[in-house]
Amino acid sequence: MKKIVFAIAFLGLLFSPVFAKNEKSYLRKGNALFKKKSYEKAEINYKKALSVNPNYRKAIFNLGDALYKQGRYESAAKEFLSLLSSKVDNKTKSQIYYNLGNSLLKARKIAESVEAYKNALKLNPKDANAKYNLAYALKLLKNQSGQNRDNKNQKQNQKQNQNQRQRSQNGQKNKKQEQKQRQNQNKEKQNKDQQKQARQNSGQKSEKKLSKKEAAKILQALSRKEKAALKKLKKRRAAQNPPTGKKW
Repeated sequence: MKKIVFAIAFLGLLFSPVFAKNEKSYLRKGNALFKKKSYEKAEINYKKALSVNPNYRKAIFNLGDALYKQGRYESAAKEFLSLLSSKVDNKTKSQIYYNLGNSLLKARKIAESVEAYKNALKLNPKDANAKYNLAYALKLLKNQSGQNRDNKNQKQNQKQNQNQRQRSQNGQKNKKQEQKQRQNQNKEKQNKDQQKQARQNSGQKSEKKLSKKEAAKILQALSRKEKAALKKLKKRRAAQNPPTGKKW
């Protein structure tokens, strides 16, 4: 499979306005350092050129290239974006979109890179590198969408499993609470029954004791009445049968 092409377009003399000598000097020095792969030093010289003329488009474009080479893809993308409002020919603008697409793709902003490559091809349909990179970005975007769906489904499944575990834990907790409540109720009922039985037993003992005492009193009362009745009966008989004289 053909490898992805991340070669960036580099502007030499694509812009041709008249610049001050200092601007050109800094730009030439920056370009020389860029070719030697001294990208940080090249960045410094491009920025010096821009300090003289902030609208120096060649310096902005090449600054974006230097930032890209340093792996500072989002910063590079900002520089290329700033050039899109410039009045340049279609070929140059296509190169701007192409470099912007590479920067965005490296920054993992895949959907944005797809749009940048499409815009590059609208301006230059024959750009083979832009075509290949667009196909590559679209494939990444498709895989990313599928992965996002998988991640979403996985998160939903994890959430459902978590909710099920939570419901199960809550059910077990409620079951334990209900069981404990029933145990407490049974224990309370048992205590009440024991207290009631104790009171009943105490009442029965008291009744038994009272019955014995009352029985003794009743017997004593009956004994006294019986003695009194016998005594009265004897007196009555004596009155009815007075004693006679000596028997013959």
